[in-house]
Amino acid sequence: MFNLKEEDLEFHQLVHHQNVMLVTIQLKRKPVVCPICGGHSIGIKDYRKRTIVHSVLNGVECKLVYRRRRYSCKTCQKSFNEENPFVRKQKRMSILTETQVLKDLKIPNATFTTIANRYYMSTTNVIDLFDRHLNISRGEFSSVVCIDEFYLGRHGVAGKYACVLLDFVKNEIIDILPSRRKYYLLHYFQSIPQKELERVRFVSIDMWDTYRDIARLVFKNAIVCVDSFHVIWNINQALMKLRIRIMNRYEKESIEYYLLKKFNFLLMKNGDDILYNEPRFNHRLNRYINYQGLLKLVLDIDEDLSAAYQLKEIYLRFNHKANLDTAESQFHSILDAFKIVNIPEYLEIVKMLKKWKQEIINSFHWFDGRRVSNGILESKNARIKVILKNANGYRNFDRLRTRILYSLNKTSAPSLNQSFPSKRYELREYRKHKKQ
Repeated sequence: MFNLKEEDLEFHQLVHHQNVMLVTIQLKRKPVVCPICGGHSIGIKDYRKRTIVHSVLNGVECKLVYRRRRYSCKTCQKSFNEENPFVRKQKRMSILTETQVLKDLKIPNATFTTIANRYYMSTTNVIDLFDRHLNISRGEFSSVVCIDEFYLGRHGVAGKYACVLLDFVKNEIIDILPSRRKYYLLHYFQSIPQKELERVRFVSIDMWDTYRDIARLVFKNAIVCVDSFHVIWNINQALMKLRIRIMNRYEKESIEYYLLKKFNFLLMKNGDDILYNEPRFNHRLNRYINYQGLLKLVLDIDEDLSAAYQLKEIYLRFNHKANLDTAESQFHSILDAFKIVNIPEYLEIVKMLKKWKQEIINSFHWFDGRRVSNGILESKNARIKVILKNANGYRNFDRLRTRILYSLNKTSAPSLNQSFPSKRYELREYRKHKKQ
């Protein structure tokens, strides 16, 4: 519990006082050498008590009262402190407590406040410990790089969205950037060695024009791919808008409105995933019916809805079963089908497919047994949102970046033997302006 052996103790005492465990410790005297002159004629000057936070037991506040010897050198008349294995110089928190706090901060769901309450210390102390022992630099770019963003809101330093760079090969985040704007990304990539950028073979992005422009300018040897999830998401959103438009044509008491409102999830599901489940009695329809029957009733309401649903299913099969050799020919036939139906909600989908044609076809490349996509990055983004939600946002972007890299990268670790400058921003000096 204290990183000590029993033979190292001269005496110890355990006292409970106002729900606090007080442990008084004094170490046995050992031969010491003066760190200043190297003399061996050492005497004890006095004893001083140091109160150290050592709450390593769950649910128990523990404080270590350390009776520290202060030695005096008879040769150079200088004094110095006794060395101990459980606390650093000029610290009020034990080494084991520091280690436990940093270990708990590895969990994305944990916050500075919850950990401070767990170890009976202030939130400021936990933040300061985190800042001083974690300084994570960016990772190296590998063969496949994924680019995406997450929402920062009003706490953003250079915009409402932060950019995330992910190593597809190692499944780890390379870096977090405070902005996704073109000029900022160009400035960032200019600081990276050209040989490292030329190593990248594939770049997976969502349908943000800036990412495509940056990828073509910076990663000159790479093939730009669009994440298939974002294409399907846009098609589903268009289908949902069509459903709502058709639903609003009917009265709220009608069967059509009921079917479109209650069973809209059947339109979003992959048709192959809708099983022939056991029929259940529906009181509104007054009969037994299963999901397949309900989907047929929904599609029979409107021809445009049925056509839009079939197009969505065609694209899903194309996305799952096509390969790099057949993707281009199948893509053109699907694009023609979207044009023929002439559904208002699908006009934007036609424009999107035309605009991102080559990048969609490129997304059928495989690397190391996996199809190139942003699936791993979307999972990381979900956990980033958990970190932001639990903390109610971060005002300090540098601290947020360090927390994300530390919590979500398995290889990231704190440096207990080194202390870094705090990440607190300097207070701005507000100047007084005279009235003109």
